[in-house]
Amino acid sequence: MALLELRNVSKGFGKGGSRTEILLDVNLSIAEGECVAIIGFSGTGKTTLISMLAGLKTPDSGQVLMKGKSIRHPGPDRGVVSKKDTLVPWLRVFENMQFAIQQVTPNLGQAELYGHTRKYISLFKLGQAANKRPNELSAGMRQRASIAKTIATQPEILLMDEPFSGLDSLTRVNLRTEIANIFASDRRSLVLTTDSVEEAILMADRVIPLLPGTGKGATLGEPIAVDIGRPRSKEMPAYHDGVRLLEKTIVAALRRARTSVQKDDAQKDDAQKDDPQKDDPQKDDHCTNTYSLCDDS
Repeated sequence: MALLELRNVSKGFGKGGSRTEILLDVNLSIAEGECVAIIGFSGTGKTTLISMLAGLKTPDSGQVLMKGKSIRHPGPDRGVVSKKDTLVPWLRVFENMQFAIQQVTPNLGQAELYGHTRKYISLFKLGQAANKRPNELSAGMRQRASIAKTIATQPEILLMDEPFSGLDSLTRVNLRTEIANIFASDRRSLVLTTDSVEEAILMADRVIPLLPGTGKGATLGEPIAVDIGRPRSKEMPAYHDGVRLLEKTIVAALRRARTSVQKDDAQKDDAQKDDPQKDDPQKDDHCTNTYSLCDDS
């Protein structure tokens, strides 16, 4: 049995002519101990997908299942890390972590709570930040503390929505490498959304492209296995030997989807030129803002 599943899930927002379809017939199965990266352009529905896995949003159709049971609400079995840190601003880092742990295990004794908190402070190298409040920390340290806080609650699966996107490049590389190595040693389950091909390859067992549709919502493409040993780093010869082919495969899938959307958009534009009175409520500048992933790769 899969740990976490999406079965034929579709989701959109709005009504009538202003409705936008976000996801269409999405199927996803996450095994226990597996790390899966969902890679896609900005605006294709990555956050919506994570929100449904977390129980923060419900699908218009289809099912979201945790160990075969329908998900209706958020729960402690699914830890969520968003793009921005979720630290309580008036609590110190150590207190933030203790507070989160107590919400999940309220009967934990003080000595055990202290030891458990210390373990994750050490694991995430937060010793110097433990007694500081969020406004005294850099963005990278705040996100590091936020991730540590979520993992310290020991969810069965961690759902990360572009967690490194707001960080500078050096902090991003260091933090994602550390997270990947922690998960490799602990074999926790993880779903990560990203627009970085390198990040997906570094962290995941499987990379799945989220392919944009044409007014019908995005859907998941074929999964791509990452057969590179762990722990991984950019210095590994095996990483360099395998990464080029993986990059080409992932980017090719996304570019094919982009080309298809652009052709359909061009046909719509041609049709509107032929009939200037016809207004397409779905048309916007989505393509302009969406394809930076492929252009930058």
